[in-house]
Amino acid sequence: MTKRVEISASQLVTLLFLSRAFTLLTYSTKTDQISQNAGIIFALALSAMLYVAALIPTFLLVRRRRDYSIIEWSFAVKPWFGKGVAALYFAFLVLVTANTISHFEFFLTSSIYPNASPTLFVVLFLLAVAYAAYMGLEACARMSGFVFWGVAAGTAFLFLCLFQKADPIFLRSPFSIDLKTTVATGFSGVGASLEITTILLLIPMVRGNLTKASGALSAMIMVYYQLISVFAITSLGEYAQSHLFPIYSMAAVAEFSVMQRLDSLFMAMWVFIAFVRTALFFYLAVHMLGYLAPKPVASRGIGIVGALVLLISLVLANNYQAMRLIRSFFASGIAVVLFLLVVPGIVLCTAARKKEVSQ
Repeated sequence: MTKRVEISASQLVTLLFLSRAFTLLTYSTKTDQISQNAGIIFALALSAMLYVAALIPTFLLVRRRRDYSIIEWSFAVKPWFGKGVAALYFAFLVLVTANTISHFEFFLTSSIYPNASPTLFVVLFLLAVAYAAYMGLEACARMSGFVFWGVAAGTAFLFLCLFQKADPIFLRSPFSIDLKTTVATGFSGVGASLEITTILLLIPMVRGNLTKASGALSAMIMVYYQLISVFAITSLGEYAQSHLFPIYSMAAVAEFSVMQRLDSLFMAMWVFIAFVRTALFFYLAVHMLGYLAPKPVASRGIGIVGALVLLISLVLANNYQAMRLIRSFFASGIAVVLFLLVVPGIVLCTAARKKEVSQ
């Protein structure tokens, strides 16, 4: 493997926060289901607590060895187990990258450029992402800092412009909401947090306090989701369900002085967020190839991963049912449970057993 790169804990937070924000900003009533009332406030608080709880096995691994990723830990169990985990991660990362690109294309061709070619958007965006991955994780992390503050400023400005249009009457009392639905929404929020699975791969690349970073990430995601959800509900009301992309529609109804629509601001934020998220998953997919293939093959990782992502992205872009199936799989939480609980659990049990034997 090549020399370890290093990013700060704060850069890790911005990378993963932006990756999660992509899911919210591209929420679609056609492909997603989520509570659209005041119950979302409680659901997001539950998600934040579950988010941290799901990372407990990760914290335990960090306490044992900070210089090991989950892949090194898996190889320490058995070489075949390490190869298997690396292969699962590789397939997962490629699929997430392709799904993000296809969803990027779906949003643009559905709401902005309905007559444009999906292939054009997929190819151009993939080329930009591949170049970012070539530049490395450190470059992506530095860029994420600028994007984060730009998104923070843009979101604050958007909220300011929406303040007069927001009507609290649409925010029904959370005590009138079905508890089962609220709890289900809370669990699904964690299940769809695909970015959280990358922490186990990034551990040896991050300097700083991972525990504090994880807590800050969870809190930031909860607050951002709550603010966006409340403003979307209060500004769009019952019409939110009739919009294909309600968060985009929320930006479209915002006004400031002579600017009658702020959807262009939303688009700028969203494109950069999509770029950061896709570059992160693409880079990690290339990184995984180094564990699976001989060095001559792994050295062509960007081209290999790029070809796989292009093929899957084009299939998803031209097959709505396949896209929905993939998104349903990601929303199910299977990937989060597998990579955050099952694999670390096996590693921890094996490490404990070896310690007992040595004693």
